[in-house]
Amino acid sequence: GLTELLKFQKPHRKIRSRRKRKRFRCRIFWRDRGLCQYCDKPVRFDQMTLDHIVPLVAGGSDRHKENFCTACSDCNTAKAQLLLEALDDLAPENLKKKFEETIAGV
Repeated sequence: GLTELLKFQKPHRKIRSRRKRKRFRCRIFWRDRGLCQYCDKPVRFDQMTLDHIVPLVAGGSDRHKENFCTACSDCNTAKAQLLLEALDDLAPENLKKKFEETIAGV
């Protein structure tokens, strides 16, 4: 019946959405020339992470490629949910200061 038909269609949607995600990741990776946008080191495709430039918690978009950049896992972890006004915000002393300001709610 209808239930069996719906069960049959769901895996195909998942496969299609998985392909879209991989294609989206490829486009960002090639746009950024395979470089981490924070430290300018080359990143392999299978080791790259996509970073939200404006975090979702700060009102950033999860749909537009302009809000994503290629990042190595170290830089992405260090940035976390911080908003960076300039690249030197990623320097350890600046990150620590920004993190403390975020915690304090300044």
